[in-house]
Amino acid sequence: MIIAVIGKTSSGKDTLAKILHEKYEYPFMVSYTTRPKRDYETNGKEHYFVTEDEAKELTCGYTNCLALTEIDNNHYFTLPSQVMDNDYIYIIDPSGVDYINKYYPDIQLFSVYVDCPEMIIKNRAILRGDDTEKVISRLNDERQQMDNFRDGKLWNYIIDNSKSKTDFEAQIPGLIDMLEKFKSQTKENSIEGVSYGR
Repeated sequence: MIIAVIGKTSSGKDTLAKILHEKYEYPFMVSYTTRPKRDYETNGKEHYFVTEDEAKELTCGYTNCLALTEIDNNHYFTLPSQVMDNDYIYIIDPSGVDYINKYYPDIQLFSVYVDCPEMIIKNRAILRGDDTEKVISRLNDERQQMDNFRDGKLWNYIIDNSKSKTDFEAQIPGLIDMLEKFKSQTKENSIEGVSYGR
């Protein structure tokens, strides 16, 4: 099963994924990328770093991907073979969720949307010293698809990250409970989306 974590830039996706990994021992799904490895990165941890030719060979010319996206002329992708008999955390965008549901319907996918108002995202970015222009640009680029995903209730669970860290973390046991219920059901009988994790 894939635990898909979706949300706007700097909404708290990485924080949620880290908690699910460290506290609940869900492993990360590691994507491949054709971008150069940064000095602080380890191959196989953040990504598997491959050349463009290697990527095309692995994916049969990008036709055999579980998910595929392009950022700054670099490809990021995962392979269907990476989903074995385990549950993986995968930070992904709504188009990736749609792609998996359409082309890999046999793979169980549980979507968690991390919701945070854009004003709070911008304020937190300023406090962290992030490049606010880049954050605002990303928000502008992704706003429509993220809002459609959230407002259309295309998720299985939604986490509210508009308040404190304590409030954020208090919602996670409810998420884990819903995950366990989802896993015990077949894909055809999967549970409907629920409201905030309370």
